[in-house]
Amino acid sequence: MIQNILISKNGILLTSQNFGNCHSIDLKKDLVTNFFTVIQKFSIAITGTPINYINFEKLLIYLYEDPNDESLLYILITDFDDNPIEINFKMHKIANLFF
Repeated sequence: MIQNILISKNGILLTSQNFGNCHSIDLKKDLVTNFFTVIQKFSIAITGTPINYINFEKLLIYLYEDPNDESLLYILITDFDDNPIEINFKMHKIANLFF
């Protein structure tokens, strides 16, 4: 289940939505958004490729940089056992609706 959706532009939070139990992120949305924006930019600068997801013990954090506007970053926080193909589909759908 998607727990949180955060959308940022150049590291600044534009909008967010909480769907699950990950309420502690609500208090730190700006910090979380800035952190993942920096990590994504760092990955692209060092490896030439973006991060698709970060695997924590109980959460997965998916990152998607919009190819139409590279300043937009979509961050989805999901349960560990969610289907990655389904999450990827939903993330692209969200990006298409937002852009």
